[in-house]
Amino acid sequence: PAPDELERWALRPGRNDLRVAAAGRGEARCRCYAWDAADRVVVCDVDGTITQSDVRGFVDSTLAAAPTHCHAGVCAFFAAALDAPKRRLLYLTARPAALA
Repeated sequence: PAPDELERWALRPGRNDLRVAAAGRGEARCRCYAWDAADRVVVCDVDGTITQSDVRGFVDSTLAAAPTHCHAGVCAFFAAALDAPKRRLLYLTARPAALA
């Protein structure tokens, strides 16, 4: 969105619940997180990076009760990477939004 449109959204720091309408296509609910410009962002691809494979990660996270599809040590790695003030984690995925 353009800067003037973002101003109309009146975002607050942290989580913001939004509804976005597309002409003739309905409405979607989403969340927009407003972080401080000084925050450090750690970006990670989920599919095949955190999970052991794209397909198995998707199937296990959808059907299994326990997360057996993650690489060993991934939780400890992120805990250490984020153990500093003003660090935020952003996950990326190629999964459909309805299944992510």
